Amino acid sequence: MILRALSVLLLLPFALLRAAETKAPPMAEVAGTFSGRWSADEGDAAGGLELTLRRDEKAMWAAEATLVFEGARAPTSIKSVKVEAGKVVIVFDWRIQDASGQSKISGELAGDTLSGVYESSNAEGVTRGKWTLKRAAGPSPKQS
Repeated sequence: MILRALSVLLLLPFALLRAAETKAPPMAEVAGTFSGRWSADEGDAAGGLELTLRRDEKAMWAAEATLVFEGARAPTSIKSVKVEAGKVVIVFDWRIQDASGQSKISGELAGDTLSGVYESSNAEGVTRGKWTLKRAAGPSPKQS
């Protein structure tokens, strides 16, 4: 009886550690190319979003993002990337047609779906909305 209780006490920390590891995806799993849609909370503005997350040569997170609005693809200029425990926060500048602005997207990875909320600001004001992206099939970007 004492031996069984001692075994349980010794194994419990390992079981708890294993459970904690399964909650947050490993950092490498966040790397990849994702594609999907964004939509504004108010009005009917919506479009596409393509996002690639990878580690750069210094093992820092890097991103590439492309917005699609009314059929036009708009590359972005990434200002900051933060990835931690399956959560991402990316800030980028964009220019679509004659308008320019900045967006901050915040989201979380669940399986092969990366989704969250955004806030965009430009000369016309601030808009907020949601976005959902699915991992693209094929190899993920290389990790350094």
